[in-house]
Amino acid sequence: MNDSTPKWLDKSFLTFCLSGGKKESDVAISSFDVSSVLPPGNNYSSDLLRVKVIYKKNKTTCNQSLVIKFLTGYNVITKLFDKLFDTEPSFYNKYLPEALNITGNLAVPKSFISPIPEVLVLEDLKEEGYVMADRCKMLDFDHCKHFFVASANFHATSVAVHEKHPEIVESIGVDPVYAADLAKSCADLHKAMMMKGLLCMADKMESTEKYQKYAEMVRKYASSIWEKVVELHKRNDKLNVLQQADPWTPNMMFKYDETGKVTSVRLLDFQATRYSSPLCSLVFFLWTSANHEVRENRLEELYHIYCDTLNAKLQELKCSERLSFEQLLEDIKLLSPAILAFSAYFFPSLTRPQVMSVEQRLKMIERNENPYELNYDDEYCK
Repeated sequence: MNDSTPKWLDKSFLTFCLSGGKKESDVAISSFDVSSVLPPGNNYSSDLLRVKVIYKKNKTTCNQSLVIKFLTGYNVITKLFDKLFDTEPSFYNKYLPEALNITGNLAVPKSFISPIPEVLVLEDLKEEGYVMADRCKMLDFDHCKHFFVASANFHATSVAVHEKHPEIVESIGVDPVYAADLAKSCADLHKAMMMKGLLCMADKMESTEKYQKYAEMVRKYASSIWEKVVELHKRNDKLNVLQQADPWTPNMMFKYDETGKVTSVRLLDFQATRYSSPLCSLVFFLWTSANHEVRENRLEELYHIYCDTLNAKLQELKCSERLSFEQLLEDIKLLSPAILAFSAYFFPSLTRPQVMSVEQRLKMIERNENPYELNYDDEYCK
C-alpha cells in the first residue's frame, strides 16, 4: 500500500466487492497492491486508486484489477460545487441498471457493489486495453467521432429511461455549475472565474494583431455572459437528455488496434451530470478537447454522425423524439455565448501542461488576481 491508501481500503472491503456483497463469501484475499491512477491535472475532485488484487475463490487463484474512486479535497471543491457528491453513486446504483435493462450495453465502466455508498468500485479499463489520451495534445477526428457516437447512444438511452423513470433521471441530472438553485457562493465563484478568463482572453487578443478586432467584444460581454450561459443550460421544451456535464479528454478512455487506430471509447466520471439539451455537452467537448483541425474543418461531419446515431437509437428504443440536423445547427448557434465562455473559462487551464490546483485558483481570485495569466504563455498564444 502507498501513503495515500485510506484506512477503509482493506481485505474486508475488497472481499465485499468481489463477492457481490454476499455475507457468506467464498472469496479470500491473498494480497493487494495500491497505486494512483492519474497524474496531476487530470482530476480535480476525486482520488482514483488502482488496486490489483490476488484472491482465492473455490480454491482457485484469481487476479482482479479495480479502480477505486472517492472524494478528496472536500472543503475546497465545495466552494465551487454544492451538488457534486451524491450524483455518481446514484448514477451507478440507480440509473445504470435501468439503462442497461433497456439497451443492454453502454460505453461506461462496469461497477462492483461497494460497502461504502459514496465510494465507487469500477473495473480497471486499462486491463481491457483502454488508455487515456493526452489532454494537452487534444483529440483528432477519429477520437471525436467515437465520442459523438457513444454520446448519442448514451443520450438516446436516457430518453427511454426518462419515459419509465423520470424521477431517477431528473434527480441525478441536476446541473453542477449552472443550476438555478446553485448556492450563491458557488455561483459567484464560477462567475468570477469566467469573467477573469474572458478579460484575460480580451487582453491577449488586444496584443495580437490577428485577433485585435475581437478584443473589445469579448471584454464587453465579460460581465454579463454568466447569466446568458446559465439560461442556455436550462431544460428546454424540445429534447432533454442525461449527459456528462464536463466531457473533456480525461473523462474518457480509448482503445486502439495494432496500427494505432482508435476502435472504442468508454465514458468516465458521472459526478457531474446534466439533464438538458444534448448540445450543451457536445460544445463543451468540442471547445475543450477537440483539436483545431476538427473545429475548423470537420464539425458538420460530426454533427451529422451525432444526429444519425441519436435518431437511429431513439427509433430502436421506440422513442418519439428526434433531432434534425437543421435543429442541431440552430441550437449550436444559440449556444455561441457558452462556446465563448468555455473557450475562456475552461480551455486555457484544461489544455496546458502547467497544473494549478483549484485551491490555488480560488486564492488568486480572492486576492483579485487573474489565474489565467499563467496559461497564456508564448506556446499557448502561437
